[in-house]
Amino acid sequence: EGRDPGMGTVDLSEAFSIRMNGMITNNVMLDREKTPRITIVVMAIDGGTEPEGPHMTRANVIINVLDVNDNAPIFSNKATTEVYEANIKNDKPVGESVIQLKARDYDDGNNGAIRYNMSRDNDKTPEYFKINPTTGIITVASPLPKTDYTIIALTVFATDNNGEGLSGKCKVNIQIFGENKYSPKLSDKLYKVSVKESLPVPSIILRISAEDLDPSQYFKEVMYELEGGMIDKFSINSKTGELSVTRPLDYEQTQLHRFTVRAYNHDDGTNELKEDKATIEVHVVDVDDEPPRFSQREYNLTAHTEDNNGTVIKVIRAIDPDSVGGRVTY
Repeated sequence: EGRDPGMGTVDLSEAFSIRMNGMITNNVMLDREKTPRITIVVMAIDGGTEPEGPHMTRANVIINVLDVNDNAPIFSNKATTEVYEANIKNDKPVGESVIQLKARDYDDGNNGAIRYNMSRDNDKTPEYFKINPTTGIITVASPLPKTDYTIIALTVFATDNNGEGLSGKCKVNIQIFGENKYSPKLSDKLYKVSVKESLPVPSIILRISAEDLDPSQYFKEVMYELEGGMIDKFSINSKTGELSVTRPLDYEQTQLHRFTVRAYNHDDGTNELKEDKATIEVHVVDVDDEPPRFSQREYNLTAHTEDNNGTVIKVIRAIDPDSVGGRVTY
């Protein structure tokens, strides 16, 4: 029988065998990352007979599983095809940090000691960046190109056993941009849309669009958000500009919802706001979803025996809150 302090009590009856000469052998492949330490109990029984024998004694045998380098480093504990992205201005000085990459290795000691190195995907690209082999920090190595927009593609390797063992890799795209010259422009200053109050939720009711004239793809990207006090029933997709109803509308409660949409893009570090705003009006269209209502549930009227036929006793009225089908008949 055996115990593993890290894994709880385990059945080792099939994992180990002991021969008649006391030699212990393993029957399965051991995994230090799962079970680094195993305690087994060995029993020795003599050949005595009753009533004095047989006699038995026990001894604990502690097995420390030694590490071998059988695990390659992994970036962010995900697949090695993961792409990291960093965005920097083209005036970032030499020596400044851009991004730090972290890989982990499940092996122990030197087998898990990681060293980093990298290569350019395009050999014709100047060496604008370098990586610290121990920290994984990528820094600017030389003055950056003064273009509006450039992408530098790198492959970073993490190698264990201090750079002599197994390797994992990941892709890094560094986007270098210049000045954010233009603000995004919305296609309208006032968006109007009519929506039936019976519309199921969630439903897309409008698509907001904006254009940005910047040559840089980084600054061409427009994002959207809603502002104002009447947006609790609406949401906007920050990337596509699709406006959706997220909670049921009620014509009898609110016929018009008015709020602001903001289109903006990335800050270039100057803190100069690049944005545009417009008003959205959502007009709720009534549907016949409310029954007529009397002013009271019971009327007590008085009629006189001498009243002629056709005498008006009382006029009672019911009101329908709907604007559609609101004409009441009795």
